[in-house]
Amino acid sequence: MRFVGSFVVPKARTNYADDYDFWISKGRGQGKFRNYNPWLTIRDVKSPVGCSRIWSQKFKRIIHTLSYGETLAFFILERQDDVVDVREQYPLDPANTRDICHEMGLQHPGVGGRDIVMTSDFLVTYSRNAQFSYKAIQIKDTRETLLEPRTNSKLQVEEKYWERKGVPYAIWLSSEFSPDLKANFKLLSGVRNTLTRLTDQDLRFISDLMMEITEAAPELPYSECSHLIELHGTQLSLSDCLRILVACKLWNFPLAQKKIVSSILRDFSPANSECVGKGCSCASSQEHQTDGDKHDSGK
Repeated sequence: MRFVGSFVVPKARTNYADDYDFWISKGRGQGKFRNYNPWLTIRDVKSPVGCSRIWSQKFKRIIHTLSYGETLAFFILERQDDVVDVREQYPLDPANTRDICHEMGLQHPGVGGRDIVMTSDFLVTYSRNAQFSYKAIQIKDTRETLLEPRTNSKLQVEEKYWERKGVPYAIWLSSEFSPDLKANFKLLSGVRNTLTRLTDQDLRFISDLMMEITEAAPELPYSECSHLIELHGTQLSLSDCLRILVACKLWNFPLAQKKIVSSILRDFSPANSECVGKGCSCASSQEHQTDGDKHDSGK
């Protein structure tokens, strides 16, 4: 910090390795679960094109993604029942990355001749059989991207970093996510803000209503679900109700195999009638293996 008259001017946000300890002391890249504070936010990047601030009902905080591919990957992770925490823009200790670069004979990533702090797009926490496990994930667009010398060097360092810590590491290619999955997540993202205003009782009402309609007209196209209902002064179409139920995972839909917009009502089904309205995240058998799982690779 510096002083101007009697005012304290905060230190400008930087990503230089030499400033790592300072920003760690300010809480960046620290915390877990709803208290996690990402190392980088969309306010810290010069070109925010493709960046998103996403409210996650599951993790009870805003998630910062810095590319469209990261946003898709987050939606996949959020829907996995065994994922209990996602820490985006997770910093790698530059003391370790510098050591790895020296060991491997690689130049450390930097800007203007100064080393920068490397990050993994996601550090994911899984809970399985009452045990926590972790995985670091980097998102790239295409396989061709991996062959770029600068990118390839960074990935080698990142992989070695997590190998030293005993944490599995994976690269997901957003270009290989199912086209239907991409279209459906874009559609579902439109109701995320609505979810923050709905109670468990609202969700039960919506589910019961759609159950009645689905049983009466299973062949009704999604595109014709335009009838409006009103909740707390907000008008929702029946198609909105279906998106809400799928977004909450209270109802199942084969997201990676079919577009919601071209579906009919019988393509949707309650995940578990006992869970409706309880805010749980029941998963359909179709979603236990997501597109993201298929793209795990060493590098």
